[in-house]
Amino acid sequence: YIMSTTGISVPDEIIKFFKEFKLKKTDLFAITLKIEGSNIVRSEEYKEKDLDKILSSLKDEEPRYILIDWEYETQDGRKADKLVFVSWVSDNSPIKKKFTYGGTKESVKSSLSGISVSIHATDLSELTANIITEACNRY
Repeated sequence: YIMSTTGISVPDEIIKFFKEFKLKKTDLFAITLKIEGSNIVRSEEYKEKDLDKILSSLKDEEPRYILIDWEYETQDGRKADKLVFVSWVSDNSPIKKKFTYGGTKESVKSSLSGISVSIHATDLSELTANIITEACNRY
């Protein structure tokens, strides 16, 4: 496992599960991860390609890391997909959670190799399909 400066670790089972997700060995569109104690754990799994469903499950007071297998159209019209990492830390989250999630984000990203795009969102308006697609086209 990999440990961050906050003392939160990414267990091997999360890394292994992410590899299966990345290689499309699961039928999942997205996964949310949360900090529980001193570990990163799976929170929710989404099979439906429904961004609104994911967004409606997010709570201001509960930060999450979200991994999305995002399918989009490139600027020249080709179909493509990228693994998108979203750090959801609402402006209304408790200060301690903001620091813990912020301080753990980089070690989570680095332990999950293959992430193409990273988005930090503090408000749901920063997580629209257009914004995610624009980020995918940028990187």
